[in-house]
Amino acid sequence: MQCALVLGSGVRVRRTDAGILRVGVDMSRRVEIPPPGFDNLPVDEQIDYVQDLWDWVAARPEDIPVSDWQKELIDERLRQHEANPEDTVPWKEVRARLLEKYSN
Repeated sequence: MQCALVLGSGVRVRRTDAGILRVGVDMSRRVEIPPPGFDNLPVDEQIDYVQDLWDWVAARPEDIPVSDWQKELIDERLRQHEANPEDTVPWKEVRARLLEKYSN
């Protein structure tokens, strides 16, 4: 599947089966929300576009700022875990419980 959007700020985004390709970026101007052409896409392609865009941003975690309050929260949760390591539940167990509870 391929779809392309040309955003108002000079950003051209093309979605292909391989992901998002970015062409012609000028981030000095704000992008319209939603970008032109977005509303013309079927809902499933809109969802794919947003997911691919998020994946593209998340692929560079070093570029994502972490605020002081977020760092403090992480430090506090780590201290709580280190003080009470027996209070944790492994992810596999949490996942299994959720799947059992919410699977149809």
